[in-house]
Amino acid sequence: MRLLFAASLAVCLIFVSALVLWMVRRDTPARAVRRTVRQLSSMDEEAILRLLAPERPADSTQDYTAQARALGCFFDQSSCRILRSDRDKDRAQVTVQISAPDARSLASDIRLDMIRTRILTDSVPPDQTYDAMARLLEENTYPQTDTEGVLVLEKQNGVWNLVPDSSLPSLLLGGLPEALQDPYLVTPSEVAGTWLEQIVSMSAEEWASIFQISDLFSTYAENASEIDLEFLTRAKDAFSYGEIREETDASSSEVHVSVTGIDTAAILGSYREKLISYGETIDAITDDSVTLSAKSAQLLLDSIKEADSTRTCDAVIYMENDGSGWVITDASRFTDALFGGMDEAVSEVFGSAQADE
Repeated sequence: MRLLFAASLAVCLIFVSALVLWMVRRDTPARAVRRTVRQLSSMDEEAILRLLAPERPADSTQDYTAQARALGCFFDQSSCRILRSDRDKDRAQVTVQISAPDARSLASDIRLDMIRTRILTDSVPPDQTYDAMARLLEENTYPQTDTEGVLVLEKQNGVWNLVPDSSLPSLLLGGLPEALQDPYLVTPSEVAGTWLEQIVSMSAEEWASIFQISDLFSTYAENASEIDLEFLTRAKDAFSYGEIREETDASSSEVHVSVTGIDTAAILGSYREKLISYGETIDAITDDSVTLSAKSAQLLLDSIKEADSTRTCDAVIYMENDGSGWVITDASRFTDALFGGMDEAVSEVFGSAQADE
């Protein structure tokens, strides 16, 4: 019996010893990396921010929900392959290959999304980058790209943990931070195309706001806003644009585009004829200045409502790269084409009228 007990005790000791060794060895650097990747892809907010925003104050009241959601969406579409693990006591280096959504394609879409927001609101909300990132990843499928790098780990209290540093976000995000900071990420043509698409989608009221239209024809009439809105509505209906072509030299660019817009010369020609007809009536002689002004404004409004022709011309949009991206510095030739070449139309119609006299 003693021999049997001794044998049983020996077996138990061997089993316990093996179990202890397994428990000690199971948390390896490679397993720690896989565990971290699982936490990131499961949208574990604390795990994400602990790795990618370690500098945030412990008592910070800032809401990091948008960041965590966006990064969680990114990691959900990423994978990590362990290539090699090198360990020296309580410090290890694990060489990995990260497969993730193409950073430049995603960053380009984020940048253009922010441009659309800025056009509409003249500002970008603080979390716009992350909101756009999450939405784009949920709506689109981006090609996968591979990035190879080294993760550093340290063992503390028997547990291996990744060591956050400045290069960690870039590696785990496949170079996305650098792509977002690239001032030449999107081209002048892409910026102009995004701007034009937004203009097409806007209402006449929004046109009045972004182009700062107020009494466009300088009528000083009570119905000046009605005249503006009618003209902008007609101009919007007439607007279309053709192929975009850019001429870029270093940080300056000229974007050429063919613009079809309202035919302002035709409107003013019709208006002139109406004025002439009105001037030949007895009312034009007997009406006071207030009535004459109101009648003139009404004739202009009638001419705008009757407008049905368009004109096409080439326009240029000037841009500069300010170190953060391409910005429009002068779009006056575009807006002039958009509104039917107003200065030229006035000169053509009323200049010729003076010459006839």
